[in-house]
Parts: sequence; structure tokens; C-alpha cells
Amino acid sequence: MATDEHSIQYSILGHRPRSASLGSRPGSRTWLKKARGNALDRFIPRRLSVGRASEHLMLLSPTRESDTSQGSLSACDRDSPIFSSSPNLFSPGCSAYQRKMKLLTKGDSERKMLVFSPQRQNQARRKGSLLDDVYQRFEDLHFSPKSTNRNLPTSPERILDMPNVRDNNSTNTLDWGSTNTIAISMESNVFCWNAETEKHSQLRAGGKVASLAWDHEGAILAVGLKTGRIQLWNAQQEKIVQEFDLRPNRVGRIGTLSWAKKYFCSGSQSGVIHIHDPRVAESSVGRLKSHTMEVSTVKFASDQQHLASGGLDAILNVWNMHERKVYKEIRAHSSKVKAVAWCPYRRSVLSSGGGGDDRYIRLWNINSGMKLAEMDTGAQICSMVWGTQEQELFTSHGGTHSDILLWKYPSLEHSATLQFHAEKVLHLALSPDGKTLGNSR
Repeated sequence: MATDEHSIQYSILGHRPRSASLGSRPGSRTWLKKARGNALDRFIPRRLSVGRASEHLMLLSPTRESDTSQGSLSACDRDSPIFSSSPNLFSPGCSAYQRKMKLLTKGDSERKMLVFSPQRQNQARRKGSLLDDVYQRFEDLHFSPKSTNRNLPTSPERILDMPNVRDNNSTNTLDWGSTNTIAISMESNVFCWNAETEKHSQLRAGGKVASLAWDHEGAILAVGLKTGRIQLWNAQQEKIVQEFDLRPNRVGRIGTLSWAKKYFCSGSQSGVIHIHDPRVAESSVGRLKSHTMEVSTVKFASDQQHLASGGLDAILNVWNMHERKVYKEIRAHSSKVKAVAWCPYRRSVLSSGGGGDDRYIRLWNINSGMKLAEMDTGAQICSMVWGTQEQELFTSHGGTHSDILLWKYPSLEHSATLQFHAEKVLHLALSPDGKTLGNSR
């Protein structure tokens, strides 16, 4: 008898070779009538609940001494491979075969071979099973929030006075690096402050800053300018180590930046996304063109194989960076897409937020393009970031709203509000340990 996954189904359905047929073609009415006369079970078992190797051995092994008594066997029984070395296949009409099948399909739970219904969730597994440890490991990997009964802050832990911070929702001028250093722009300067040592420095960019982004090591800070130039700063040495000039391409403002491991992307006012590699001298090593208006945000996924971009054209794009083309184009928002963030718990989940005429948070599965959830926040969404201590999403809002809202994942149920801001909050950034949230207007 074959031991592949189809063999169990065929034996239950009464499949027989032509040499041992009942005199009619299998599947014909005559054959089915004779099969019903032999009381064959025509239900198909659940294959996920069947252990093919061990059950095959049980089927071929005698169950008790009386089964091997030649005096009580028919001619069909004596030719069965259960009792002899004959190469013939099983005959469902044999009494020995029927007794064996009855025992293994209706016997006790320890010897039952074929399962026709799903196992109950609270049903105890057999002790000593080789899969017990695997099952336990998967049960321990639950993805529900740790606890919602926690104390949220009622006032900021620290306030940094930044008199020249630009009030512009078309820029991205706040970032928190992996070395625990916050970078925030003040017109033509960039202020860097280490939250652990409290040391600070000031970088003079020589032009109005429109975007900031730390590399993964937290050593190099990319600074995008309104004029179309990009500077790479060694923040510790307070000097420019490389510069990319896109002014000949008439790209306008560099309003957003995002790093992969060895290169980074910039989004411009012209609607073009440029790819930059610090290891080469060229100002750009590639272009991604799909947006028809200014690119408001670009964000690399953790696998660095996909890039999400949102624009003033209300389009959310997911790019395949290997092929450098749009992987998914989403046109669900009715206003500009400024807030985009990749979910740290599910690599295929992307969140996006719409502008003043939209106001919706939406969760997407980028593989299928399916919308997983949505929620009307009641205000323009300027920035969003995922929490790592709890499974939740933080959003900041423009207009007359000055609060930071917390939303549960995956339901997007509103869970809390941080209400200690006097002005609107345009930018959010999370500390490397995920325990502190920074914001600016």
C-alpha cells in the first residue's frame, strides 16, 4: 500500500486495482452499489490529524492472536498481505481488513488512526508525543498586548526649548537615532541631543532643513535641504562627510529621507524618489517615478526589500527595491498621505494616515493589497509610529488637535490620549528602547 497522503483517502473510498475489481469499472453505478453493500466508509479523513507513517504500520500489524487464525479466514483473507507475504494490495471486502479498519477508525483515542472532526482546543494531547514541545513553543508565541492596565504619563518627562522649529507639515524634521541621540531642525541648523549623556551639538547646514534621518548605526545623519541638496554629517565630529546635489534635476525640496543598510532614499517636491549610495560619487544611482505630486514620506521596511511612499497625490505606493518598480499601488485615501509606518509585529502589515480631507488610519497587507482595518480619527494625521512595549499605534494630528492618540492593534480601537500639548504635534519619534516617545511641532 502506498504511504503518500493520498493512500489513506483512496483506501477509505474503496479504490482497488483492476486485477482485484468487483467486476465493474470503479466509479460506475454497479461498482458503487456493490461497494455500498460491503458497507465501506466514504468519509474523507482530516489529513492534518493523520500520522501517515505510524498509522500505516498499525494497519499492517495484526491486532490480536485471533486475527491470524487461518481457520477463520476466507480465501480473500488468506491472500491479504496482513497475513502473508503476497504482494497483492488490500481488499476492502475481506473480513480482516474490515475488522482492522473498524478498530482504527472507531477505537479508543490511543489507537484511532483516522480523524474525521477537528480536535477540541482544550483536549489534552497524548503524553510523550514528539510534537508536544513544538506545540508548546507555538502556544507561547501569542501576539496579544501585554497589558492595558499601565500608567500613562500626564506630563512630559523633559521639555527642550526649540525657538526656531519650523511649523511645516510638509517636512520631516525629527528623528531619534540608535545611539539615543535626537536630531531636530531649527531653520538652517540641526540640534543633536543625547538622551543618555545629555550632551548636545549644533550642525550648521547652510540652508533651510526639510528632512532628517539617522543611519542604522546612528553615526551618520542625512540632512535634506529645501534647495535640493542632501548632506551626510558625522554628528560626533560635527562635519559633513559627503554631499549630494540634486539641484540640476530641479527636484525642489527634499522633504523626506529613509535609510536602508548601505544606501538611502530621498523624496522630493518633484514627485521623484532618488536612490543614493554613499559608497559612490554619483549624486543618485537610481530613480523611482510614480507619484504625480510631491513625495511626503518614504519608509523602508525592516527587510529592506520594500519601500513605502506617500504623496500629495493621495497615493500610497509599496516599491519592490530589487526590481525598482511599484509592487502595490493603493488609492484608498482622499487626501495626501503624510504618515506611514511599518508594523514591527507583522512584516507584511503597513499603516497609513490621510490628510485633512481623509482623517483615516488604515492597515494594509502589502502581499495581497487587502485593507485589514480602518478608523476615522477625526483630524488630519501628521505622523505615526508603532509602539514596541505594547501592540499599539501612536498618531499625532494637525489642525486644532494637539493630542497624541493611542490605538490598539489590530482592532484600531482608541485606547488612550496624551493631552499635555499646547500646540499641534507634527512629528513623532520613538527611542531605541521603545520606552520614550519624542514629539515636536
